[in-house]
Amino acid sequence: MHVSTPGTVGLAGLLTAKILQLPAAATYHTSFPEYVENYTQDKSLEALTWRYMIMFYHAFDEVIVPSKCIAEFLHERGLRNRKLLLLDRWVDPQHYHPRNRQPGFWQDYGLVNEDQKIKYIYVGRVSVEKDLQTLAEAYKKLHQTKSQVHLIIVGDGPYLNEIKQQLDGYPVIYTGFLEGQDLTRAYASADVKVFPSTTDTWGNSPLEAQASGLPVIVSDKGGPQELIEEGITGYRVRGKDVDSLVEAMMKLMDDRTRVRMGQKARQFIEENNIEEPFAAIFCAEEYRQRVKQMRKMKKHHQTQQYALDTIVRIGQIQESDKTKGYVNYAV
Repeated sequence: MHVSTPGTVGLAGLLTAKILQLPAAATYHTSFPEYVENYTQDKSLEALTWRYMIMFYHAFDEVIVPSKCIAEFLHERGLRNRKLLLLDRWVDPQHYHPRNRQPGFWQDYGLVNEDQKIKYIYVGRVSVEKDLQTLAEAYKKLHQTKSQVHLIIVGDGPYLNEIKQQLDGYPVIYTGFLEGQDLTRAYASADVKVFPSTTDTWGNSPLEAQASGLPVIVSDKGGPQELIEEGITGYRVRGKDVDSLVEAMMKLMDDRTRVRMGQKARQFIEENNIEEPFAAIFCAEEYRQRVKQMRKMKKHHQTQQYALDTIVRIGQIQESDKTKGYVNYAV
């Protein structure tokens, strides 16, 4: 039995598995306690939600998590490491691709002279837990001194009217919900992806953007921080920190930096592509054995590297002793 939600349907699935004595696994998708705190500003409700979540997931034989930081976070909250299994997934690098860039794409949305603009794009649900208020404040601060920047918000959600009010008077494109070819072209026709969320457990959007050849800015909290290479394919900024986000956006205004990091982002996606994703769900036992084998190989490699480094250090010491006129026979 596999359960994908901690709600009423998930409880029914868990109860069924217990009655029928079936092995039960669950996938941890969403940090609901943090959502509760974001919407209510009530720490006690957040703590209560955490107690329920840990109790719920502790009842399963296996809990599949989207990222390492979430696994560590859940372990700190009380879940045993042996229950946790990292979900293997990626994006399709042929679907999201730099070749989808379309000159004049944003003219249909009213953007004139788009080649002269540096286009920062957000793609995702437009809601308060995505920390879009931080993005709005950072963009306004940047635009005050850099008029060539332009913000694009792709998506819909309950925070849309508020973000429009917050950005009233500033140049912003709101596309609404996009999918298929329109979405792939929107990614590739932008210049920088900004994803300020501190509550996401994973984040397909940063991967889709990098596959499209865009450098990405993410927060240093949550799963998306694991999906970039700092200073190579993008930047991690302090969560909910406007000045930190402005600084990163400013760095990517440099054409050479932006192009270089966009190329590295595409390379990162290609090199880490997963040919058979979701093995953790469909072939859990086989996937666990594969992970164990990879860990053994990594440990063996680290041991070999340590031995080689030690030999090099000994050689350097002996060479240094010779230049000083004596030989260290004790080595």
